[in-house]
Amino acid sequence: MIVTMTTGITLALTGSIMIATQTAQLIEILKSTDTSTRQQAEGVLEALGADAVEPLAQAMQSVDMGQAWRAARLLAKIDDPRRTLYMTRALASTNSLVGQVAVKVITTTLPADQCGACLVEHLRDCHPIVQVHMVTALATSHYYAAIDSLIALLSATESAEVRYTTIEGLGLLNATQAIELIHSFAHDSNHHVRERVKVALERLGAG
Repeated sequence: MIVTMTTGITLALTGSIMIATQTAQLIEILKSTDTSTRQQAEGVLEALGADAVEPLAQAMQSVDMGQAWRAARLLAKIDDPRRTLYMTRALASTNSLVGQVAVKVITTTLPADQCGACLVEHLRDCHPIVQVHMVTALATSHYYAAIDSLIALLSATESAEVRYTTIEGLGLLNATQAIELIHSFAHDSNHHVRERVKVALERLGAG
């Protein structure tokens, strides 16, 4: 496959060494502010499939948040057995955009029980924004085995968004063992938290 980028770089995608070198060039282009050039690079990386998996996984750790996010989105499109491993690791990324992509991949590609177990295992290690998505996924999928972990998260988090999402999730999961803890947030400084407390307690028959 021969691809000529608008940057003038001609990529002859043949041979493992050549592919590795040119894949690195394409990964670097993911930082570009030139949308057209960047989209061309993304298209070629996606077409490379399995050959792009390792470089994309490495790029997901980039300090350039945009590059890391684009790499994660591309890896999400490649149906490869290694994808689950890299996305599981990415749940704990300090880049919340990467973490959100990882949650989406895991929740849409893994069997329900495996997905739930994976999210619970990594819940405490994630960025608060990512935790919100994980809690929502656990609650809406009715993964009752997550209740103890959600209670622990609610007890420890300093994020108002995580608090009210977790309170809502515990209500959806009919977690009556969390009633006392949920009630303790009835006078929280955040009005969203206070509102979710009321709804959750009503669901749990303690309103």
